[in-house]
Amino acid sequence: MNRNGYGLGVLASLALTGLAAATVHVKYLDSSNGQIGSIANYSSGAAITVNISSSSIAKVMVYSDTPTSDNIGTISVIGTNTQSINLYVAQSQVAADAFYTSTGDAAGQDFGGIQGNIPSNREVHAKIYVLDDQIGSITVSHLETLQVDQVNSNIQSTRGFFKVKCASVGSGCSSMKQTAGKISRIEVTGTGNCNFDIEANGNGSGTDGDIDVIDVGGEFSHDTTPYPHITAGGRIGSITAGTLRNTISANEEIGFITTTVGGFKGSLTTPKLFDGTGARMQIAGAFEAVTTLSDGLPSDSTIVIGSWSGDQSTGVTNLFELQGPHRLAGQIIINANNSGGVWYDPITVVGTSTLTLGPGGQGVYYSSTSAALGGGAVGLVPYGLHKEDCEPRHAPTDGCDLYWASKAWPSQYGGQTRETFVLKHYGPVYNSTSSVPYLIERRKIAIEMCGMDPCGGQDLDWTDRTTMFDLYVPGGGSREVWVAMALSGGQPVAIDKEHAYRSNTVSDSGVMRLRSDQTLASPAAGVVGYPYQVWPLCLDLNMNLEVESGDIDAWLEQPADVDYSGAIDVVDLVRLIEAVGM
Repeated sequence: MNRNGYGLGVLASLALTGLAAATVHVKYLDSSNGQIGSIANYSSGAAITVNISSSSIAKVMVYSDTPTSDNIGTISVIGTNTQSINLYVAQSQVAADAFYTSTGDAAGQDFGGIQGNIPSNREVHAKIYVLDDQIGSITVSHLETLQVDQVNSNIQSTRGFFKVKCASVGSGCSSMKQTAGKISRIEVTGTGNCNFDIEANGNGSGTDGDIDVIDVGGEFSHDTTPYPHITAGGRIGSITAGTLRNTISANEEIGFITTTVGGFKGSLTTPKLFDGTGARMQIAGAFEAVTTLSDGLPSDSTIVIGSWSGDQSTGVTNLFELQGPHRLAGQIIINANNSGGVWYDPITVVGTSTLTLGPGGQGVYYSSTSAALGGGAVGLVPYGLHKEDCEPRHAPTDGCDLYWASKAWPSQYGGQTRETFVLKHYGPVYNSTSSVPYLIERRKIAIEMCGMDPCGGQDLDWTDRTTMFDLYVPGGGSREVWVAMALSGGQPVAIDKEHAYRSNTVSDSGVMRLRSDQTLASPAAGVVGYPYQVWPLCLDLNMNLEVESGDIDAWLEQPADVDYSGAIDVVDLVRLIEAVGM
């Protein structure tokens, strides 16, 4: 870095007397005649005063003849004229929506900042490009572009757009603030540690208080609390960093949060993760940020956590609290790296009742259905089969209150609306092959007797009947697998309720065909929690968890369709008597 006499006022007078080389120029464009004029010339590092008195001066440029060796000193803008001024600290005018690409555009080496008493009614639109560091603070109404090697002093923009690109942020910078308007982009390209606050303090009206993009190549963190805070009066478009240790809050939604190397520790408070077309928080490592989503997690929003979730050393009372209209409509994925990550701390879903998932609540394989949560799920990789959420529910022995879904099947399976088993998981699944990923078996419940022996042609034990069924894995983020009887003559076939059914996963050389989707692991993990089984006989009518003579009394008092035949008749009583053994 070139340090040539910052803060030495004598250099300004030397520049004017010719005792030092006056290689830093301040020029203006006269809007009345299109002519370029000179305001003053300064030596390297000298304090610069831009005196604007004429209303025809709308553009001012500050630059050095020798930018690789000269520094641009502290700039003060004064004068009686209060019109908007475009201040270019660069070799040429550059569009506000683009960063500089050539070192030939740079005004100089270091930059001393923009300071002094700028009237509140004067709008200064600044575009700044130097090769090395910003070592003095900047306060303007509109910081349209700042591109330096290192930001090493505070930045504040009071009204307009705010865009910064640098390789690093030094310890001299504790904050980048916007008191109104929005922050378009803050980009730190280096991989070092950054520790500074970002604030867009607008009121959320329109784009006021918005932050479009924060992109940090390294750690955006501090080793101890308080962590750097990111605050938006409006929405935040995206935050990307190698690792996050931050307190993040937005009065409106946040679109995307991503870490590329490590985890996220601190806190997150916002109404919801949503950007109009879906949103995603993807954390490469551990997630230890206490999170409150006051509007919940919408159905097209996903949170992906690479390893463990929660504070494994001390624990927290509540890792996620999902409230409002969406509650848990989207998907949360834990251990997405499939590296042994653990779900440590609870997730609370607040609705008409409060449901606590995970440790300290219902456990990792919780019983609450997706409908009770808002339509979504939390899945630990490899995802388990959510047996209570299946339609009908997993019922290996107790077959009461079973309901088969009616599904409109896709045309590649012949279409038609069919009675369907819908197997649901705690996370999205896909079929990794072109083969059927299930073994589907059945066995007869009520054995038909021919004399003393069972009649022939009955599946007396579990028998592979996979070819009798169609199986559809929607994929694309769906947690479901559909199973239905194959069509006969192009028409649906009802599921035979006189049989029990069992579905299990199929593997090829130890590799499961049905896989956990939307993870960070390669290859993707399989699924767990099988087999799925349904025994469609409702025998425990008095619901005492035992099939006995009291169930016959219950049937006589209130007859029930024990065998799901669609009719309540004497056959139901016979089935029940046979099961009791009377």
